[in-house]
Amino acid sequence: MILTGGKQVTIYDPTMARIEDVGSNFYISEAQAGKVSRAEAAIGQLKELNPYMDVNVLKEPISNDVLKRYSLVFVTELILPWAEMVKMNEFCRSQPQPIGFILSLTLGLYGNTFVDFGPKFVVKDTTGESTNSYIVVFVSKENPGVVRVHEDKKHAFNEGDWVKFREIEGMTELNDAKPVQIKVVDKHSFSICDTSQFKDYVKGGIVENVKMPVELHFKSLAQSLEQPLKSKDDCLINSDLRVIGRAEQLHIGFCAILKYYEKHNALPELNNKAQAEEVVKLAQEINKANEAKDGFHVNEKEFDAEVVRNMALYSRAEITSMCSFFGGVAAQEGFKCVGKYTPLQQWLHYDCFESLPPGKEVNRKPMNSRYDDLISIYGQEVLEKLQNLKLLMVGAGALGCELMKAFALLGVTTKGGHLTLTDNDNIELSNLSRQFLFRQKDIGQSKSKTASNVAIKSNPKFNVKAMTEFVAPSTEHIFTEDFWEGLDMIIGAVDNVKARMYMDAKCVWHSKPLIDAGTLGTKANTQVVLPKITQSYSDSMDPEEETFPMCTIRNFPNLIEHTIEWGRSQFEGYFNETPRNAADYVKSPETFLKRTGQGTTITGLIQVLKDILELLRLKKVNSFDACVKFAREKFQENFYTTIAQLLHTFPPDYKDEHGVPFWTGPKRAPVIIEFNPKDKLHALYVQACAIICAGVLKVPIAKEQKSEDYILKVASGVHIPKFEPKKIEIALEENKLEEKLLGNEEEELTKLKEELKTVSKGFKESDFDPTDFEKDDETNFHVDYVHAAANLRARNYKIAECDKLKTRGVAGRIIPAIATATAMIVGCLCNEIIKVAQKFEKIDDYKAAFVNLAIPMFIFSEPPPAVEIKSKEFDPIMAGPVKAIPEGHTKWEKIEVKGPMTINQLEAMLKEKYKVSISMVLCGELTLYMDGMSPKERKTKKIEDVLEEVSKSKMEPTVKTLRVDVMAETLDDGTAVTLSLIHISEPTRLGMISYAVFCLKKKKKKKKQKTKNNK
Repeated sequence: MILTGGKQVTIYDPTMARIEDVGSNFYISEAQAGKVSRAEAAIGQLKELNPYMDVNVLKEPISNDVLKRYSLVFVTELILPWAEMVKMNEFCRSQPQPIGFILSLTLGLYGNTFVDFGPKFVVKDTTGESTNSYIVVFVSKENPGVVRVHEDKKHAFNEGDWVKFREIEGMTELNDAKPVQIKVVDKHSFSICDTSQFKDYVKGGIVENVKMPVELHFKSLAQSLEQPLKSKDDCLINSDLRVIGRAEQLHIGFCAILKYYEKHNALPELNNKAQAEEVVKLAQEINKANEAKDGFHVNEKEFDAEVVRNMALYSRAEITSMCSFFGGVAAQEGFKCVGKYTPLQQWLHYDCFESLPPGKEVNRKPMNSRYDDLISIYGQEVLEKLQNLKLLMVGAGALGCELMKAFALLGVTTKGGHLTLTDNDNIELSNLSRQFLFRQKDIGQSKSKTASNVAIKSNPKFNVKAMTEFVAPSTEHIFTEDFWEGLDMIIGAVDNVKARMYMDAKCVWHSKPLIDAGTLGTKANTQVVLPKITQSYSDSMDPEEETFPMCTIRNFPNLIEHTIEWGRSQFEGYFNETPRNAADYVKSPETFLKRTGQGTTITGLIQVLKDILELLRLKKVNSFDACVKFAREKFQENFYTTIAQLLHTFPPDYKDEHGVPFWTGPKRAPVIIEFNPKDKLHALYVQACAIICAGVLKVPIAKEQKSEDYILKVASGVHIPKFEPKKIEIALEENKLEEKLLGNEEEELTKLKEELKTVSKGFKESDFDPTDFEKDDETNFHVDYVHAAANLRARNYKIAECDKLKTRGVAGRIIPAIATATAMIVGCLCNEIIKVAQKFEKIDDYKAAFVNLAIPMFIFSEPPPAVEIKSKEFDPIMAGPVKAIPEGHTKWEKIEVKGPMTINQLEAMLKEKYKVSISMVLCGELTLYMDGMSPKERKTKKIEDVLEEVSKSKMEPTVKTLRVDVMAETLDDGTAVTLSLIHISEPTRLGMISYAVFCLKKKKKKKKQKTKNNK
């Protein structure tokens, strides 16, 4: 709540800090235990999270007058009598403007969240998703009317959605109509209201879904505890698909714990079996009484006493995984009090009892340590396993920070273990709102090193090594085979699919567990990858991000995202690529021309050289006024000349050879923009462009020259020649970038090269300073430039403009991450890590999580099993049958072979053991041998020698195994075969080392009898 912002957060907790609290509260230290209250212990560091928010401790008792000061009340501990909490809730909901009330408790491995926003509450936006807009191509005149959208893009509307229209030609009644509800017909059509009396549809138009308010009604805490369902047909959120009905069991169990709490004024003691049995008996009595009056109950035959027993045995303990989960859930529910997102209706119950040590007595005796709550649940044996874990974690961003906190609290690697944390990124301003280990003073510092230092400060025994290297093929000399073999587990906390794929491949090859998580705004998921048990990450790839065709971005945008991408592309071209090209050119013209000429067309090369020539001439003048002139000319070029040329080539009434209007469907006829110095957006474009250009060219700027007035004065005096249309060929097909000027290109290229040769004299590489787009620096004008360019482009094409926040998000490629979803999913992740540490082997012991806090939706299911590779009667790729050897093997299985070995020896072994002959041998993406294509003598060489020959590089001395794949056929009938990967251990590294030692000894011996002929 503090990270995200607001006016004030007040904390009430007079409970004395205990040593056990140090294991679940990151902001309480061992030195504070027994000396100050929990609130006083944590307040200092909580204030540091957001210096702009008033964060304080309430020292007076809670009364109605105190409650009136706040708009939201959270109850997260049973530190008051239950009757007082019920009264508190009644008071909050009875106010003219109800005070939001959220109860969220963690009781051992069980927890819950309850939400009450009053008798009547309006949700303005149920999902928080961006609205979707589509281009209309036809509307029928009937009842109901059917709308068809352009075939380029399927609509994502759902049954019952509301939509509105704009820019419809002909059937203009739709433009003025209120939002209408739809019924989906198919992926490109939906029906609306009666359009039979409307005018005929002519062309064009945009349809967009509309957020409609939804009214909700909440029960009080007392009412909802007794009857949590709206009706008998409803059910509680059953998050765990593996145990249907668990939420109802947990609710009855919670009611029993509250009865015990009211009776004894305390929760059951930890691991007190007699008190736990009392709670079980209370639960059975409550269930029977409710059933007798036809109230909320669980079928007697389905009542699980063990669930309630576990709730009672550990209810006094708090563990960071559950605190993190429910902290994230409760905070997100709190943000919903403003009407965005759908609140819980009204209970969420969740447990993780499956992570308990199975079927054996464990030592749960407290040690008077920060880990006592963890010990009381899992025992000293599990703590020791966590302390001795050897881990690699990739990523120290939002997920990484939460995990580092959790590891420090759980005691991970604090005894004989170690954690390697690597992240090549540095801390940026925008990180501070969700990566809570970082502060303003840390901006620009390494994420991994800063996160490690903060976590170690919390738990000095936490053994972590911070690194800044990528985990990739290029760093296999750092992250060697020995390194991977020495790990117990790999944690993925990175938002890079390529890095995840690489880690996944390494985990499969070395048979290591991979625990991965990801977030996207309010959505989050976890994946547990277990050797020989589950699918790997790459077996179920994330969907690819939506991309836009380049011809759409360049000439035919119809969405604001198109114009933002165009603005970002302009930034890269003007301020990064061109100055980089100019620096490369002046360094070595011949090398640059040769390299660039090979990688592009003659048209593309001409444009590159023109841009370099323009920049060199600008640098020659070396004045800020020249940079302003450049900016004014770019305004004219982008928003007037280019558009005028496009309209000259394709006038608004242009029709193709079939008589179809050109400007229809996704193509919107643009309009030119005349420069107006009084228009703030025009002024911002010129100012931002000039200042960034000056930085790239290292042109000094006087303080007064940076002012908008000075820049506009210079810009207004720039002479702009009259537009003269050219004969030009414009790209209409997707993904084509070039606009080809019709004429003699060879002649123009020769002339350009000669001009460049003359103009470039005297320049050096250091004269240019290419700039990378930086979204978080408010003083560098980068976002200002893209924002102004994008919205001016939007005006050209009559697209609704956007605010700067939207520009920053799209242009900065920001993957939305929020602290609530991050905390919640890390709680799930930690529960899975504890299971892996215990080496659980059953797939149904594990949970894969899929959560959307906005809706809210919670789904937990067992991970998908490892994919078995089986024989096929017909394989579409091979165009025939394929035999799996061995039948039903998975990617986790390998054919183990001891090297060194030649290809001939490998083939002989496979013939003898699997009755197959090989036609191709591959190592990664490299083909080592192919029948009929490769030299036959390769088969007699050692495989590692062939690898070095094909890759044209020496193997690293750290390589101890080779991963080899083969294409093979059965000996009897020539059927194509799918074999397990071949794992060749000890290629020739040991042999080569022995040989090197032998040569060294021989050389020393010869040295003694050296003659003139010896070298």
